[in-house]
Amino acid sequence: MDRMLLLLVVLNGLALGWMLWRTHRNERRLGLLNRRLVSVEDPQRKQQFEFIEADNRRKLLRESVDTSTSAIELIHRAVTTTTFEAIDRLSRSERLRENNLRAREIHDDATRNVYRSIRIANRHVHAVANAIIAINRKRRNGNDRNDD
Repeated sequence: MDRMLLLLVVLNGLALGWMLWRTHRNERRLGLLNRRLVSVEDPQRKQQFEFIEADNRRKLLRESVDTSTSAIELIHRAVTTTTFEAIDRLSRSERLRENNLRAREIHDDATRNVYRSIRIANRHVHAVANAIIAINRKRRNGNDRNDD
């Protein structure tokens, strides 16, 4: 009986030692796997942040062109209004006032079309940039999948 108990204790000790060794080995493997996952996640996260940053830059650029165009248009209108009104006030002949009115109408139409064209071009450039970025993202994502 004592021998049997001793044999069971020894076997139990060996089994416990073997389990501790396996646990330690599994923890090491898990640590390596975790480090690999982190290294894989970092480029993916970095790429996601780069995409978000690119989107924000494009939006900022579009908004800045739109607001700058509007601001310049307002300043331009103020200057031309002042100029044309000054010519009206200072002109002595009716013919000069009529010419001034026609010039103002032509000028206002032309400038309205110029600023509208700038806004349309800005929208189109933004749309093309979005398309190019979408194509590049698909290519990157396709290449990333092929690398695995």
